[in-house]
Amino acid sequence: MRDDWKDEQEQPPLKELDLSDDQVNKLIDLHAELQKKQIALHRKIDADQEKIGDLYDAEKLDETQLKKLVKEKAELQAELQINHRNSVDKALAVLTAEQKEKLGDCPIPFFGPQGDKFPGPGGKGLKGCQHRHRGR
Repeated sequence: MRDDWKDEQEQPPLKELDLSDDQVNKLIDLHAELQKKQIALHRKIDADQEKIGDLYDAEKLDETQLKKLVKEKAELQAELQINHRNSVDKALAVLTAEQKEKLGDCPIPFFGPQGDKFPGPGGKGLKGCQHRHRGR
């Protein structure tokens, strides 16, 4: 297992799921791949939003350009969602049936909200999760 995530292995739900080093590495790689894609998309969305702001500030509105940018931004946002869902599906494929059962409706480590109420590095574990994987 990678040393930079060694301490995270001791945090729930990673500890509760009893992930192998190989599984943790695969989840880390999937997450890194997702982040790379998402960062690039967010940059494009931000650039489009900047252009949309410029159009709003213009003396005369260019409706054609505004529609084009709004549609492009919506398509990029849809791509963000699709990328995330595809990555979650790939991450679920890394888990055994027993681990998926333990995970229940909790977010997958590295792919869901983190903090006091959710699992993941620094979270409080698998109890009381609100997210669902809807039978995946």
